Amino acid sequence: MIRGLTFVRGELNGRDVFSANGGRGLSFEEVPAELMAGVDVYKNPSAEIIEGGLGGTVNLRTRMPFDQPGRKVAGSVDYNYGDHAKKGKPSASFLFSDRWQTGIGEVGFLANVSYSEMSTLSDGIQIEPLHRRGALPENNDEWAMMPDGSWVSPDQIKEELIGDSGHDAVFVPGGANWRQTAFDRKRQGLALAAQWRPNDDTELYAQLLTSKYRMAWREHSMVFGGSSDGDNADGRSNFIMPMPGTQFAYDANGRFLSGNMRAGAYPWHSIYDGFGIQFSTANRYNTQDNQTTDISAGFRHYLTDNLIVRGDLQYVKSTNENMDFTVYASTLLEGVNLDLSGKYPQVTTNNAEAMLDPSTYFWRAAMDHIADNRGNERAGRLDLEYTFNDSDWLRFFRFGARVADRSYTSYSTSWNWKPISESWHPVNNPGRNDVAWLDQYYAGDTELYDMGNFFGGKVNVPTRLWFPADSIVDIGYANTTLGPLSNEVDPASGWYPLSYIPANINIQDERTQAAYGVLYFENQDRFGVPVDGNLGVRVVKTSVRTTGGGRMPDMSGWGEQVTDEVKAKFAGQYFSTDTSSSYTDVLPSLNVRVKFTEGLQWRVAASKAIARPEFRLMQAWLPLSVSVASACTSAIELGTRTDPCGLSDLTSFEGSAGNPALKPMRADQYDTALEWYFGPTNMVYATVFWKDVKDYFATTVGYETWNGDQYAVTRANNLDEGRIRGYEVGYSQFFDFLPGWLNGFGVQANYTYVDSSGGSNAIVDPYDLEHRAVSVDLPLEGLSKRSYNVVGIYEKNRLSLRLAYNWRSRYLLTSSDVITQLPTWNEDFGQLDGSFFYNINSNIQIGLQVNNITNSVTNLTTGPRLYGSDGYLDETVYNRAWFMNDRRYSAVLRASW
Repeated sequence: MIRGLTFVRGELNGRDVFSANGGRGLSFEEVPAELMAGVDVYKNPSAEIIEGGLGGTVNLRTRMPFDQPGRKVAGSVDYNYGDHAKKGKPSASFLFSDRWQTGIGEVGFLANVSYSEMSTLSDGIQIEPLHRRGALPENNDEWAMMPDGSWVSPDQIKEELIGDSGHDAVFVPGGANWRQTAFDRKRQGLALAAQWRPNDDTELYAQLLTSKYRMAWREHSMVFGGSSDGDNADGRSNFIMPMPGTQFAYDANGRFLSGNMRAGAYPWHSIYDGFGIQFSTANRYNTQDNQTTDISAGFRHYLTDNLIVRGDLQYVKSTNENMDFTVYASTLLEGVNLDLSGKYPQVTTNNAEAMLDPSTYFWRAAMDHIADNRGNERAGRLDLEYTFNDSDWLRFFRFGARVADRSYTSYSTSWNWKPISESWHPVNNPGRNDVAWLDQYYAGDTELYDMGNFFGGKVNVPTRLWFPADSIVDIGYANTTLGPLSNEVDPASGWYPLSYIPANINIQDERTQAAYGVLYFENQDRFGVPVDGNLGVRVVKTSVRTTGGGRMPDMSGWGEQVTDEVKAKFAGQYFSTDTSSSYTDVLPSLNVRVKFTEGLQWRVAASKAIARPEFRLMQAWLPLSVSVASACTSAIELGTRTDPCGLSDLTSFEGSAGNPALKPMRADQYDTALEWYFGPTNMVYATVFWKDVKDYFATTVGYETWNGDQYAVTRANNLDEGRIRGYEVGYSQFFDFLPGWLNGFGVQANYTYVDSSGGSNAIVDPYDLEHRAVSVDLPLEGLSKRSYNVVGIYEKNRLSLRLAYNWRSRYLLTSSDVITQLPTWNEDFGQLDGSFFYNINSNIQIGLQVNNITNSVTNLTTGPRLYGSDGYLDETVYNRAWFMNDRRYSAVLRASW
């Protein structure tokens, strides 16, 4: 992020670079910091900078052999330790660089390698969203099931929920879940560079940078098995109720505080006796393997003393493979008490013995997801620079052209959740209620897992339970064990691993053709003060071609419930959605600096910028679906209708896809800054900036006609205009005027304020077709209103110390979370980091670094929420989740010659 702004473009050595993860840019965690020579940040780029950074551009620079006057050898070793993970891992890097005078000119070579590992542990607890209850007609369909299978009416439910609280309606959570996630990261990097200067006029170079990155994480979680407002197969909500004879406690606004809970519906009532809540213990394993390789070569040559030509060729290849697999067991927790009255949720239960008994758990479900992404780019550019010798204003003029062909191919499946056993999905185990109990089936693939000092002891939840063991959270092994078990009673209705189908394929090709010209100017006395800057324009044409298709709904499995006409029209037919499009952008830019004194200067900048959509938003595949009206199927089941359902009985015509026709976001942006440099390392600055943004991306629902029917299709679209404006102030100084050892102290500080507004994120639930036009005002995603950084410094003799606090205010993570379809926020967050280094001599340095000294907790919230039945808008923002991560320590040894 730059100045708190997103849509920042990343580049490597002034070239385009990316990770094949569906996005546009490079995942910085893939690039070892040890390979970097420096980082350039462009807040308002000139026309020669490659387009695509609406928030700015960050250029990562790797080392070159001619950067040093001669031979350079350096290395470092590092041992890092996480206090929560209680694991330590090593890191190391080595650099060799040298240059030689030879018979063919000067030659330089550089090799830089790095290797690092890291282990971290994260604890999280989450509250299911609070749902409005008891406000008829919202809850007309709420019924509760007793353990004996009898049903309780909506009026009785309302009485139980509200009791004598005095509220007309109350807000009750759907439950709670908690999880512990262990991360292991391994990263390997290699940078090679060669330079050849055959004479003073010519230089040639070649670079290779490759980074291999593997992230594997395993998560153990306890997940409440119901929902706050979802419907079960009976059409009656599976919701939270008070235990008989108890009442929930609410605050003055009717929001839940605490209470003894039971599930309102019992789909498992034939499995368990008694009141309680079904929880799933889940073991989830995720691996991500990424590799990015950048190969480039180029030259610089003086055609004359005034004219330089530069050329550069580049090839980038990036791969990303992902596997995600979860196995669930399930048990009934009785006597569950949820308390939200404190800083963090607390969950207790009175059946501790049952939690330690594997015979009370059964194999419930499995879910897998796989992805294999490939991307490559071939780019070439040619630049010329002409220097003016005898001009009062003109310094030099740069112009050039760049062509890049980029392709992206993604194979990515859906999330394949399927049951192993349940009351509604039995196995052949009649002696024990038709489910697969852990003590009977694959008992050796289970474990009694303990989450240990969960959340540092600040959260009281059950942490020692039976889980699927690591051995069975393997897709190949589970395919031969849980797969047949899941399908033995009803073949093909349970879980089997996914494989790629046409709907999982996303193929896109993009060509960009750009030309630019930029004039650099300077005058020392025309206006009484020195003025310099640049004025330029960049013109770029973008051509996009996507390969994809769609599939009509498949009603062939409905048997005699639907007519032959329905089956013929909706037989799962495939159709093509291949597209091609192009657009051209003219991007002028102006940067001016006025030097009032040697240390005081004023900057003014104006430009147009674009940010192209991510490839994941442009996937062309469109699967369509349709349902049969429940009134028809219910009538057939009850015998009141004898003829099958026809075309007029179909409902819920829906689809979901990317949008290959997305245009880039475009912005007119302006900056002005006043800077005062009052010493070699001292400065104060203030900047005001604003951006008028249009065509930004948002997920919406629109109607499209396919094969004569109108479907409600969810896509990303370009929507209305937005505005970003703000200011930043900064201060940096060493107090070298102080006496003695005190003059080593210094400070760096900055503060940024950003105000944003826009229309697309005002949509609360884009999937609520009936009420999707009802909106609330939300800011743009990812933007904090306020952020600041304060760094205390000490540099004296052999000591080097840093203590840095970074803080940002709450920001909108997403306007519609994929699970809840609600706006989700990241609340205020600050973190303190520090480092201490000591120079043993001019070649060797030792140090200690500490991250997250304050042991900060990330807090997510959700809201506001729109209720579709009567248009009621609950503007309350509720707590959603809390996450605690490691405090990390790192011991470092560095040496250089």
